This record gives sequence, C-alpha cells and structure tokens, in this order.
Amino acid sequence: MRGFRGLLGAQVRRTAVVISVGALTVALIGVSSASGSVRARAGADESGCAPGAANEALAAASERAAVRLAEQCGTQVEILAGRTEYTQVFANPSGSQTATISIEPERVRRPDGSWSAIDTSLRRDGDAVVPGATLADVRFSAGGDGPLVTWRSEGHTFSLRWPAALPAPVLAADTATYPGVLPDVDLVVRATPTGFTHVLVVKTSAGAASPALRQVHYRVGGDAKLG
Repeated sequence: MRGFRGLLGAQVRRTAVVISVGALTVALIGVSSASGSVRARAGADESGCAPGAANEALAAASERAAVRLAEQCGTQVEILAGRTEYTQVFANPSGSQTATISIEPERVRRPDGSWSAIDTSLRRDGDAVVPGATLADVRFSAGGDGPLVTWRSEGHTFSLRWPAALPAPVLAADTATYPGVLPDVDLVVRATPTGFTHVLVVKTSAGAASPALRQVHYRVGGDAKLG
C-alpha cells in the first residue's frame, strides 16, 4: 500500500527549494477555469490589492486571474489551483512563475476542500489520541488493551500493538509517552507530518539489563501491505 510505505523510515530534515519557471504553466500544475481572485487578508482596496505587507498573502483561484492580479498589484500572487501538500506556485509581476517545493508536507487538505497547516500536536479524541492535522489518518492508544497505533489509508488498515495493556499516555506537543511499559522503560510514540515514529526509552542501567528488553515483540494487524 502506497500510504504505508516508509512507515519505519528515517526522519528527513525539512528544507525547501525555490524554482523559477517561465511564463508557461509547469506541466505538473493543474489550472482551474475559475477566474475570480481571493484575498487572503482583509484590508484590500477597490483594485483588489491589499496595502503594504498584506500583498504577500494575495491569492487567486486560477492561473489567469493570478497573473492579472500580480501585474496589477506589483507583487506575487499565489495560484491556488497549483497548491498541493508540498508545493505553492506564485505568479510574479514580471509574468514569470515561482514554485516553492518542500521535502516534507507543509499543509493538509480538509474534506471540505480547504487547507490547514500541518499540526502534529496530539490531543485526546474519545478513546484515542490523534494529531491535529497530518497526511496520515493515524490514531494512538489512550491506554488499555487496544492497538498502540491504528493507521487507515485507501480503505485499508494497519495496526501495531504492544504485547500488554498500555498505561494512559502523557502528552507533550507531538509526543505520547507510555510510562513503565517495562521496568524503567517508557514507550514513546511521536506523530510526524506523514505518519509516526516509536521508540523505547531506557531510563536506567537496571532497565537496560532487564531480560524483558532483550526481545520485544510487537503484534501487527490489519489488511494493509507494507512495502
């Protein structure tokens, strides 16, 4: 399953590449037929241009509208039809376009079509712990006998279970810590923009010497295929 690939992969340091392109639309960018412009901030004047630094937030639904507004306002205007989780495309006043591409996702699309910034901070949601907004439909255990992690993608499910009941986690930002799953050992799960990571944190030399730590067997479930 594509959505589950790289589940246990190494973390990638975030960076961005800015690519300047000509006036023609990049082949990977879809163009909407809508012609209306969108002002991302209030305070715009009658011409459609917001005064001062607010111009940086101008956006238009289509390439044609963005090009026209960029020339009119003398500033970059985002082409909303070219926005993805990883990319933003801007029309420049000169008639060229600039694409900003991130290695890690910067935003996630909501079911209603709107966009939200990536938010890996964890919160309780009923009998689970979930991140605010990520590309992964992932849920962590709130304690008890259920799976440590449940991940759904394209109608398939992957689950990862600790071999015993889990204590209630301690939440801090993007991290859930399950204390004392073994003597002097905590289980730590972290939400990432595209999934999760998990590690065992050994707090003492006695914990490191525990026979229970020599072989830890997680139970894997669901119908998803990793690869």
